[in-house]
Amino acid sequence: MILQKSNSWNFTAYPVKFSLFIKMNIKYLKYINTLFVVFPMTLLMAFVGIIRNYGFHEGWLGKMFHAWVIMFPVAYLAAFFIIPFARFLTEKVISKR
Repeated sequence: MILQKSNSWNFTAYPVKFSLFIKMNIKYLKYINTLFVVFPMTLLMAFVGIIRNYGFHEGWLGKMFHAWVIMFPVAYLAAFFIIPFARFLTEKVISKR
């Protein structure tokens, strides 16, 4: 199957059904998308921070989850302010070309 380049979305060229994806409520899309980005990033950063500062000593896993519980809500809320600003800066950089 040859995929043709076009300016619009053409889901007929893909074998996977996208009907579930297309019908997703746009109202909740940004919240769920942000959750899927922030969750693993904060977990990874909590892991790196704890291992870098304490190492694999006794109780490192508890310290990591304690740090993550604090980091996750802060990062989740901050993402709603940072993402629109990043989008604005990206549009400015792209429009200068």
